[in-house]
Amino acid sequence: MKKILFLALILLAAVSCKKDSDSDEPAVDVRDAFVGEYELTLDGTLSLSTSNETISSMLPDNVNISDYIKEQSLTITKDPAKDNQVILSGFYNCTALVSGNNMILESSTETRSIGIGDIIGYDLGGDIPITYTFVHKTATLTDGVLTWHTDANGSASISVTIVIPIDFTLTGVASIENTAIKL
Repeated sequence: MKKILFLALILLAAVSCKKDSDSDEPAVDVRDAFVGEYELTLDGTLSLSTSNETISSMLPDNVNISDYIKEQSLTITKDPAKDNQVILSGFYNCTALVSGNNMILESSTETRSIGIGDIIGYDLGGDIPITYTFVHKTATLTDGVLTWHTDANGSASISVTIVIPIDFTLTGVASIENTAIKL
């Protein structure tokens, strides 16, 4: 009797294991909810500083980011190399790990050019390459809307002529609230 019971348990276990592996349900890719085109809005403040007193006097204490950076585009695609990762491109360019409705964005460093007149209100000509570092908090996706916080800092070495040539370094620190709406 024990042999029959033991054989029945082995058969039951074998059938149970086979049933699990032959499931007809397709695997769900959690990245699918994130993939797509987004309209990105940034809100926050940027604080600028420099050691040059002349330039420093022209800088505002704080700059409202939304006054200078209007709606941006953001695209999220699946990373073909890793099945739990996505690639962000557009305003931010980085990868992110996806878990449930959360996305953990990697920190990134980028260089962008801006006109000095865009910051201080005086057109001094030319563009300035500024190197930014973005450090993101965890993004949460709710009903097609991604929200997260980003801390940023940047710097640029600048040479301008205002009567005489002036060389200085401009640094900035920003606190940004991001809202990306899926299109």
